[in-house]
Amino acid sequence: MTGVQTCALPIWLSSFENIGTYTRYLRRLNGSLNFSLLEVQGPLSDTGEWNVQMKGEGILNEQIGPRLSLDLIKTPEEFVVNSLTIDDEESHATLKGEKNQRSLEINFAGSLKRNTLSRIFSDTYLSDGWFEGDIRAKIILDKPLQSAAEGTLEGQNLISPLILDDAFKINKISIEANKNQLNLKLLDLSLGDTNLAVEGSVTSTEEGFQVMFDASSDLIEWENIKTALDKYKKGKKNKGNNKKTDLRLKGTLRLKSEKIGRAHV
Repeated sequence: MTGVQTCALPIWLSSFENIGTYTRYLRRLNGSLNFSLLEVQGPLSDTGEWNVQMKGEGILNEQIGPRLSLDLIKTPEEFVVNSLTIDDEESHATLKGEKNQRSLEINFAGSLKRNTLSRIFSDTYLSDGWFEGDIRAKIILDKPLQSAAEGTLEGQNLISPLILDDAFKINKISIEANKNQLNLKLLDLSLGDTNLAVEGSVTSTEEGFQVMFDASSDLIEWENIKTALDKYKKGKKNKGNNKKTDLRLKGTLRLKSEKIGRAHV
């Protein structure tokens, strides 16, 4: 059994693409985790090439929690969450999933309340958020018709794992999935000074993923959108992620705005 102070957790998480970037939002943790399995192999200079196996449980902050148990495997090609559970007197949530170049599978059930998140994150936006649902989804990039999802998911005050930037925030989201169709009932997001309300659907077909979105805003600032996308592309390049994925995406995005402008940033 190996004991690790949770104040060192951000260092371990830094090797996990996307998830590792969230470490900058964590508050200073003072708990401890006990690992029955903890193996790390790879060059110290490149955490993205690490092979990691960890299995353990503990408490993120002494006395106030929440409790955490995890069973993860990470290689340069694959990320597997056999089980990740967070719970305290208000919240209980379990995540399982697998991500590789060909597919993405996610199983989430439970809820994370505001008080629980405030014990994990120092960022005032995230610490005022919440997240709950029961959803199972599997996306197969090269065989989209075999992709399927079932369940519901909703939350407030989240940071996108795709565009990790303080200017890109998900204020509210509500998703409902049924077999080959995912319905975005509500997506209220902020992109710098631009606020967007989006609704629509994504349907898996034999030809690919068919999207149909309607977005509206009082003001569209193209410079903010371009800046966020440029940061996303730069981040992917800096991580050395040049592997191509066969994501066949097509459809329609209808945009309605009272005013289109150019922000001065």
